[in-house]
Amino acid sequence: MIIKTGIAFLFLIVIGWLALTFFSKRSEKAIYLLPDGYIGPVIVVLNQSAGMPEKYEGKSRVYEIPSTGVLYSKFGVNVGVQDEGDERFYYRRQDGARTPLPYLLNWTVGSIKDFNAAQMQVVTVRGSGFGSSVNKNNQEFVYESFVIGPLKDGETLFRQKIWLIDQAIERAEAKSKEEKQ
Repeated sequence: MIIKTGIAFLFLIVIGWLALTFFSKRSEKAIYLLPDGYIGPVIVVLNQSAGMPEKYEGKSRVYEIPSTGVLYSKFGVNVGVQDEGDERFYYRRQDGARTPLPYLLNWTVGSIKDFNAAQMQVVTVRGSGFGSSVNKNNQEFVYESFVIGPLKDGETLFRQKIWLIDQAIERAEAKSKEEKQ
């Protein structure tokens, strides 16, 4: 009896996983264009009425990151299942030419070893990805974040990212107040 219950439970887990995999909404692909040579944290504050207009290349969202590392965008949250390669990161030169950047989903010793990225000068590290902040007026600001830089500077870059998130949210709050006046 216990074995039959265990098999039934395992069967339900497998069916649930298959349903989530095959019937889940797919997220839109995304292209991130960064100024050539940019090193540092990147914050994209989403759902900003005064933000950069939505832009697509084919079916991919395009985020043109300014030299400050903070983009205020009209895009909403990109919800759904993503596959490897659905997000692409590039340096963009003045002439428009693009140089692809290597990408790590999470910065861990294992991922560095598997990715063989320890020797690379510049890599994109997603880390926690999405976040949100709610101000005292119950207004929510949603953002996504990542860092660009050498892995050896990862700890410093992630500390800078936390500081930059605070600055970006403060500026988004100020813009929101101005729009309401």
